[in-house]
Amino acid sequence: MKQILIAIIVAVLLVGCAKNDLKSVNGGTNEWQQIRIKAGGHDFKIERLEGGASQAFQFLSKAEDGGVISGNLNGKTFQSEIGSFIPWI
Repeated sequence: MKQILIAIIVAVLLVGCAKNDLKSVNGGTNEWQQIRIKAGGHDFKIERLEGGASQAFQFLSKAEDGGVISGNLNGKTFQSEIGSFIPWI
């Protein structure tokens, strides 16, 4: 019984780790435009994100790489690294 319980817990953890959950949140009041997120071999685009709004993505990594997010705020482009994504086989 103990072995079955451990196997179920491990399976649930592995399934949970197989996907990436990514959420972009605009915590300010200004509108961000032309947001681009590159992560795990994927390229996501958000045309605009108003103040207080958020956008969520779920995906399976296709490539091992670091994530990058960039966007325009008041005519200036900002960019930041957001982590590392590793594909699960």
